[in-house]
Order: sequence, then C-alpha cells, then structure tokens
Amino acid sequence: MDNEQAKMVMLDAIEQESRVKISQLEREAQENRERLQQEMQEKILRLEEQAQQEVLSTTARIDARMRSQLQSEVKRLALENQHKVMEAILQQVYYRLEGLMQSDAYEQRLIAWILDAIHVVAESRVYIRLGKEDVALWRESLQQKIIDNAKEQLAMHLSIELDPQGIHSGRGPIVRSQDGRKLCDNTIQAQFSREKAQLSRMIATELF
Repeated sequence: MDNEQAKMVMLDAIEQESRVKISQLEREAQENRERLQQEMQEKILRLEEQAQQEVLSTTARIDARMRSQLQSEVKRLALENQHKVMEAILQQVYYRLEGLMQSDAYEQRLIAWILDAIHVVAESRVYIRLGKEDVALWRESLQQKIIDNAKEQLAMHLSIELDPQGIHSGRGPIVRSQDGRKLCDNTIQAQFSREKAQLSRMIATELF
C-alpha cells in the first residue's frame, strides 16, 4: 500500500469513526427514551402526591404549566448533552484531518463533497466556494476532475468557477448556481449540523 492509499484509508477511517459515533449517539438517545420518560413520570407522580396532601378537599392535578416546565427541562438537558458530544466529535475530526489536507486522498474526498453539492443544486453553471484550507487545491487538474466526474456520475456538462464571494472559514465546499437561486452548503460543519439537527429532532419527537 503506497502513501496515498494509506492516507485514503485513514480518511475513510475518520469518516467511518464519526458515523459510528453519531450512530452510537442515536442508539443511546433511543435507549434513554424510556428511562427519561419514566423519571419524568415519577416526578409528576411525586408532585401529584404532594398536591393531594396539600389539597385534601379535591382531587389534586398537576398544573399544566408545571408539567410543561418539567418536560422542557428534561428535553433541554438531553439536547444540551447531545450538542456538547457532537461538537467534540467535530473538533476531533478537524484535528485528525490536519495531516491529510495536502494529500491525494483528501483531494478525492473534496471532489466527492463538491459533486454531492452539485447534485443537490442540480445546475450546470455553478460557483464553488472553498475554505481557506482548501483553496490551495483549486488547480486546473482539480477542476478537470470535477468536470469529468460530473459528466460520468451525474451526466452533467459543468461550467465551474471559484465563487467571487471569496473563501469561507471552514473546510469543504459551498456550491451555488451562478444565477444565485440555489445553494448547497456541504462543508464539514454543515454536514455535522445536519446530523445534529436530525438527532435533535429524534430526541424532541421521540421523548415527548
């Protein structure tokens, strides 16, 4: 295995490890659902018992506002913990990518991210905005690889240019149609944000 192949394997391993950790978070959220619901129900029952002791003449019920506040607090704690873990994973990925930035393996992955974004935008004339760490890779050879791969994989004849808006601060591409009507942010940060949002929705909908 040559050096570039080894770097490609390492890059795949980093992405796979990130996906595994995200999947683990999803499993843990699923496993915690019943426990959190049970804890919430027990707290509600304790409040009901306290109310019954204080109001002997009536059948005490938990105030709707109190129930809502309790649910919101449990949800907030779950989302806060999930956010911290996802940010830690993202920082770890950034750190581990440092040694691969100038390799053929990273260039191939950058091309794949660009093609994914072009597929979403679905326009043949696009601007590509790169991060400050990636813009040095924007050579004629890279542009030709993007054009050739788009023709082969997407059946598209591309016209591509660097975005006149300049670079961004992250890693990965932001692709927009040259008429400005369509845009796809496929930076690493955006990819993680989408995963985080999906996990947040799962926590919010399945817990309550």
